[in-house]
Amino acid sequence: MLKTGGTVIPVPAGRYSDPLNKRTLLSLTATIFDLLGYLAPFTVRAKMLLQLLWQEGTSWDDPLPVPVAAVWRNWKGELTNLAQVRFDRACIQCLLMEWVHIDLQGFSDASGSAYGAVVYLRLVHGNGKVEVRFLAAKSRVAMIKKLSLSRLELMAALLCARLITHVKREADLPIRSCFCWSDSSVALCWIRSDAQRWKPFMANRVREIQEVTSSDWWRHCPTQDNQADLASRGRPVSKLSDESLWDSGPREGGVGAPKTALIMTTSLKFDLWSVMEITRYGSYGKLIRVTAWCLRFISNARLPMETREAEKTWIRQVQVSAYGPGSHRRKDLQQFNPCLDEDGILRVGGRLTFAELPQETRNPILLPHGDEVVKLLIQHVHEQQLHAGVNQTLAATRRRFWITRGRSAVKDVQMAELPPERTEAVGPFVYIGVDFAGPILARSDGKSLTLLKTYVCVFTCMVVRTIHLELVPDMTVHSFLRALRRFISRRGRPRLLQSDNFRTFHLASRFLKPPCKSRNWKCGGYWERLVRSIKVALNYVLGRCHAKPDKLRTVLCEIEARINDRPLTIVSDRPDDQLALTPAHFLIGR
Repeated sequence: MLKTGGTVIPVPAGRYSDPLNKRTLLSLTATIFDLLGYLAPFTVRAKMLLQLLWQEGTSWDDPLPVPVAAVWRNWKGELTNLAQVRFDRACIQCLLMEWVHIDLQGFSDASGSAYGAVVYLRLVHGNGKVEVRFLAAKSRVAMIKKLSLSRLELMAALLCARLITHVKREADLPIRSCFCWSDSSVALCWIRSDAQRWKPFMANRVREIQEVTSSDWWRHCPTQDNQADLASRGRPVSKLSDESLWDSGPREGGVGAPKTALIMTTSLKFDLWSVMEITRYGSYGKLIRVTAWCLRFISNARLPMETREAEKTWIRQVQVSAYGPGSHRRKDLQQFNPCLDEDGILRVGGRLTFAELPQETRNPILLPHGDEVVKLLIQHVHEQQLHAGVNQTLAATRRRFWITRGRSAVKDVQMAELPPERTEAVGPFVYIGVDFAGPILARSDGKSLTLLKTYVCVFTCMVVRTIHLELVPDMTVHSFLRALRRFISRRGRPRLLQSDNFRTFHLASRFLKPPCKSRNWKCGGYWERLVRSIKVALNYVLGRCHAKPDKLRTVLCEIEARINDRPLTIVSDRPDDQLALTPAHFLIGR
């Protein structure tokens, strides 16, 4: 019999003459009724023996191997000592109002053969007296597949998290706080990190631990103060009754007592505006990255969280500067039904709480219009949307943010200043850009029906937006240089030549820079819209026809004339106004 404060639990008796095989081992172990797990250090030894028999392939009724039989006889002989084991089942022996604090203390530990967890109830009396009561314990044998000790410690931590969560949910007590202790620094590091960083085995267990417990619960303790060490390694019954660490839990002033300290500090009150000058940053991304570096220096934050924390810092700063503290109660913001999230950020409320949308879409962040940070944010979204219009930029912004007067705020963000080459009063083709368009399938000369790939070399004037088209057989350096020679012979030598990063233009720049040292070679992209106009015109004129090179040159000249005849200014409805200005006026005077 196991006597527990007036409660008698049946213990198997009269079965000591049963044959020594795996069947009797399992049967005798299962008859021990230990609901709270107080005998976990004793029963885990039988579980280890049973796992060893499964690994060796022993059948149910085969005699046990000699080494295992000796250990089994020793364990079975200890059943007679259970009558001397006692522990107090009463957790609270006085009125609840006499206790100041009631905490739960969980411990986890693992060995190479098993892992376990134990939970204690810690009570602090008004006069400072502390009592610790055993509540529950669990033990598991390690997996047959060999795992590292750190992974077994993580599995023990998961067992502790499940056990302490179950006890907290079922106990009808005013529990103030919970603490989970482990002597494995590696397992604690995994628990406090992002679960997505690890492989599925660790990620699944870390994710469950983070779901049922808080990272503030987990603490480190020395191995000699870890009560779960008994459940992971096993103890004889005779020694279990002498283990005060297992019965009485954390010693007074030991690891089980959460330590608090009063720290007085003096700090200067400042905001981000006085530290970082917004006008020094030309983009929203650079502002967030620099802020993230500053936060890393201050708090040594993890890299994946730095940019998010930097963005939250600026958002809070903008909201406090625009709306002040307690802004969620301001009357002028009531139309947005504002609410504060767990990070202290003001969000727009609404009736989409149960919608299957991300939280940032259901409750976008509320931002004021006209702020410098907000302008950088709009410019950042505008560039992410590939310089889209007002509607698309505003729609993309509202996926995360709700800017007051959003449409006018998007319209107020201006593009960067034009380069001097775009504004200087010079003639056509002084500052030009070059690009290739194509390929265009053309028929070869003669009677052969072979189709050849051809390309169009497009020269675009930066100032008056005129174009010059040259048909080339390929996009090699030699073909481009010949097209450039024809262009210079007909239009004159340019001062500035721009292109994209195509390898042909890079190689050509090496040929052109030595003889043309006074000519600058840069990169730009303003000609892409004109390339599109050329492709649209070719599609309408040729369709699926395959013209010969001579006819194709004629079509390109006609397309060049039509594009150069497009209006650069608004066409007026008044009959007495001048005709619209076109690139052809600068090129041929009409």
